[in-house]
Amino acid sequence: MRITLHPFAPSLLIWSALLGQESPLRHSASATVPIAYPSDGTTPHGTCFRGRPQAECRAFFLTEWGWALRFGNQTRQYGHNSYWTWQLGWMRNVSSRDALGASLFLGAETDRFDQSGSTFGVKARYRRWLGPQLALDLGAGPALGGWVIAHGALAYGDWVALEVQAEPGQKVFSDRSFATYAGIRFGSYPGTVLGIAAPLAVLVAIASSYSHGD
Repeated sequence: MRITLHPFAPSLLIWSALLGQESPLRHSASATVPIAYPSDGTTPHGTCFRGRPQAECRAFFLTEWGWALRFGNQTRQYGHNSYWTWQLGWMRNVSSRDALGASLFLGAETDRFDQSGSTFGVKARYRRWLGPQLALDLGAGPALGGWVIAHGALAYGDWVALEVQAEPGQKVFSDRSFATYAGIRFGSYPGTVLGIAAPLAVLVAIASSYSHGD
C-alpha cells in the first residue's frame, strides 16, 4: 500500500499543534489505512502435534504409521507382501505454503523378516500446503543398508494420506532390486495409536499361533 501525503501536511500539523486543535489529517489517515487483524482473533501456536499450515502452527511433529503392498521391481516379481512403516520426526513451516523437516524411518516387510531384516533410515521432508487441509508430502534419504528410501503422498489434515514409496537399490542378501510400494499412511493421533497397536496385534497373533501349535 502507498500513502501520498499532501504537500502542506507538515505545515498543517505544526499549526494544529500550536493552536491546540486536532489535525484533520489524523481522521483521513485512520480512515484510509486499515490495520489487519487475524479473522478469528487467534495467533499461531508454537509446535503442534498435528500438522497444519503456518497460520495455525509454526512447527509440528510427525508421528506416522503406514501399510503398503509391493507391486514389483526391476529384477524379480514378489508377491503382494505387506510393508509396515513407522516415521517419527519434526517439521517447521517456513512460509504460508511450505514446510521443511526430517524424520526417522523404520520399515518391516514380510518377505524380509528371515533375510536382511527391517529397513532403518532417515529422510529429509518437504510439505507443500495446497489448502488448509490438503497437502503434498515428499521425502527421501539414505537407508542403513546402503540404498535410498523415497516417498510421495497426498495427505488430508495430517490424518491420512495415499502414499507411493520407492527403495532403489534395496538389498536382500546379495541381491539388489528396485522395490516399489503403494498404500495408505496415518498421521498424528491415528498414526500414534496404530503405530503401537499394529505390532502388538502381530505379537498377539504370533503368540496365539504358537500356543495352538503346542
